[in-house]
Amino acid sequence: MVPSARHTQASFAFNLAQSEAGRRPRATRAEREQEKDFAPRFLAAKARVAEMDVQFIALDDPIERTIFEIYAALHLGTEEYNSFETH
Repeated sequence: MVPSARHTQASFAFNLAQSEAGRRPRATRAEREQEKDFAPRFLAAKARVAEMDVQFIALDDPIERTIFEIYAALHLGTEEYNSFETH
């Protein structure tokens, strides 16, 4: 992951940093980026994501892919970071 990536290029890292910030959960992304203490959190989250091991599952059928994504998020307890609001 590129350290200079903005929230539109590093959504998962942004969500991790926002979760760690713990306040103003409804703040917009633009508002978060203006907070002085948020930038170091976001940078640290991007570094954390860059160190993660990632695996992919190829699913050609879009319906199967959508159902699997929801199932995986619920099963793994990741709905905090994957709210599906952007889909």
